[in-house]
Amino acid sequence: MPRRSDKPDQRKATREKLIGLGERSIRKSYYPQLQERLHELERFRALLDQSNDAIFLADARTGAFFDCNETAARMLGCLRKELAGRTVADVFAPLAARRILDYLRTPAAHSVFMATTEARLEAAQAKARPGVPVEVSVRVVELENSAYGVLAARDITERLHAERALAASEAKYRSIFENALEGVFQTTPDGSILDANRAMAELAGFDSPEQFMAECANVAPCIYEHPEDRALLVDTLMKSGEIKNFETRFKRRDGEVIWVSINARVARRENGEVDHFEGSFLDITARKRLEEREQGVKEQLRKAVRDRTHALLAKTRELKEANRRLRELDEMKSAFLSSVSHELRTPLTSILGFAKLINRDLSGALEATLVDAGLQGKKARRIVQNLAIIQNEGERLTRLINDFLDLSKIESGKLEWRDRMVRPAELLEEVAQAASGLFAQNPEVRLESKLADELPVLRVDADRVKQVLLNLLNNAYKFTPRGVVRLEAEAGAAALVVRVRDSGVGIPPQDLEKIFNKFHQVRSSDTLQDKPRGTGLGLAISRQIVRHYGGTIQAESTPGQGSVFTVTLPRACQCNDRTVEQDRARFTPDRPVVLVVDDDPAVSSYLAQVLESAGYNVATAGCGESALHKARNLAPDLVTMDLLMPGLDGRDAIAALRREPETSRMPILVISVLQDTADAGGDAALTKPVDAELLLDTVTGLLSDKRPRAPMLALRTNGKTDLGNYFALCEGCISHCTEVELWERIAKGFQGTVIVPAPSAGRDIVSRLRATPNVNVLLLPEHPV
Repeated sequence: MPRRSDKPDQRKATREKLIGLGERSIRKSYYPQLQERLHELERFRALLDQSNDAIFLADARTGAFFDCNETAARMLGCLRKELAGRTVADVFAPLAARRILDYLRTPAAHSVFMATTEARLEAAQAKARPGVPVEVSVRVVELENSAYGVLAARDITERLHAERALAASEAKYRSIFENALEGVFQTTPDGSILDANRAMAELAGFDSPEQFMAECANVAPCIYEHPEDRALLVDTLMKSGEIKNFETRFKRRDGEVIWVSINARVARRENGEVDHFEGSFLDITARKRLEEREQGVKEQLRKAVRDRTHALLAKTRELKEANRRLRELDEMKSAFLSSVSHELRTPLTSILGFAKLINRDLSGALEATLVDAGLQGKKARRIVQNLAIIQNEGERLTRLINDFLDLSKIESGKLEWRDRMVRPAELLEEVAQAASGLFAQNPEVRLESKLADELPVLRVDADRVKQVLLNLLNNAYKFTPRGVVRLEAEAGAAALVVRVRDSGVGIPPQDLEKIFNKFHQVRSSDTLQDKPRGTGLGLAISRQIVRHYGGTIQAESTPGQGSVFTVTLPRACQCNDRTVEQDRARFTPDRPVVLVVDDDPAVSSYLAQVLESAGYNVATAGCGESALHKARNLAPDLVTMDLLMPGLDGRDAIAALRREPETSRMPILVISVLQDTADAGGDAALTKPVDAELLLDTVTGLLSDKRPRAPMLALRTNGKTDLGNYFALCEGCISHCTEVELWERIAKGFQGTVIVPAPSAGRDIVSRLRATPNVNVLLLPEHPV
């Protein structure tokens, strides 16, 4: 075998013998065969050099290399000739080298030695290189009674990197699995545990996953308090493939029951069959206990609310009853005041009349003799003075009685309001002129007026507004010993603003609101000394009058510097309604007229379209004033009335319609957002938003109280239809017919109203009749009265 001491020509001869190119072979071969063999060998060497594996030829006895391919040289970072003479121990790691040498010397029969090690080159002339991990396969070849080793080393660097990465990943996820706070599991569909982490074992009350899997053969009877929950879980998984937030109760090893939430999915094989279930558990016992406590608290709250509601309802009933009694007492008080006031006015009128007559006659008769009458003259003068006192006190008593009557009428709603369009400038000038006589009594108090040029028109009772302003001027005069009282007026955003400003004694802050209460007066020895005492009703009546028109009255004052009373009155309605002539021009003859009153144009348009589509003539009004004007001039068959409108609202408009003979019997349908409309004065009421069919049914029902303008048919089911008292005014105007006769009449052109009894209203007859042009439908209640 070649050794390091062998000469180069000897090693070459051996190499050529190994690969079949010795001189003896050459002499024994023919030249063509030799040439062909050389080509084959060159192709073979080229293939070896292109191999990705490093291939070495070595002496099996000594382990010395005498040839290698180019891959081996590149792997070791040296030239092929530098590798010649080196041994296995120079290239491979010691342990691997010993194993390779042992195999080379005593190979097993027909076997290949495999090893994984690191290849390296330690030649003195080469720089140190890091080892390359390889997988080595060794085969021993016998040739001419000598053993040679063929070593193939494959670079496994990338494979090792991949294996290390896989191992790291497995370790990472195994760590996550083992250290997860949630219980993680894998089970078979029948309940056998394939794997579980520590959290899962501890959740079930076991010390370790191994103990858990050893003692818990099937999870259903082992840890489920109700095994049927496990069956439900499996059924859901098999149907949908996954389940989330499945809540159930677990029975721990120590017997404690806990709540858990389960998230799980189905893992399938490549053929789609179910392999196992995997998922996680989360202990939600604390949350469940909290929910139970919250539920208990909620139940207690509900009970408390129910009890409180019952108590409040009882209290409400008591308050309603007390309120009813108070209203009765108030009505009794108002009636008493009204009766007493009227009774007092009769003798008071006589007393005042006769006192004035006596004063006049006595003064005229004694005028010439009183100068020199002496004692008798003094008595006569005293008589005249006493008569003047009687007259003044009688007039004061008359004002007191009038205030009582006004307050009583306002509170009972019986005060008559004579509203009309008023120009504020004229009204304020009249007020100032009427008060000038009062201010003339004290030259130290001046009355001044400051009115803006443009003041909004009002729709009010001029006398009542004068009453308010004169009362304010009278109070200002009484509490202003000297100085100025100023009457001011200006236009606000949507109202007239009137102020009465004085420089008098002022009002204490605590009394600014109380002064508007009935019978309340500011009591102070400084402010009321030597001042005439009033009734204490003037400001209360003034506030009632101002509030009737939707206005406000308030006081501001600084003691010692004077007071300011401010009154705001909404301007007259400025709605852009059609004129009566324009409405009449749009009407179709012989059709009922409905007046729609609403300040919202959208609502008014909707109601008008519904009614017009049903065959009615419709006029609209955007405010109470316009509604009264059109009701008087158009004489509508029915009025729909909104309640919440600026200026004259719906309630007052209805009251005005009821007072006038020509409009008092008009049917009025109240349509409002308010729920409580029982006291509005209408004949019927609907709540916004209004259903179209309900509107038409209600309008038809209200109009049925009047004599019809068109023929009427009553549908007969069994005998003659009982119309009750609903159509007492229509005797002889209604024909009765069967359903067959009804459709025959309609087919021949019948136009008018069809009365349908309630038992027949559920069939399609009503919808068919409503779809028929020029035919109105009236539903008759089941029990006519």
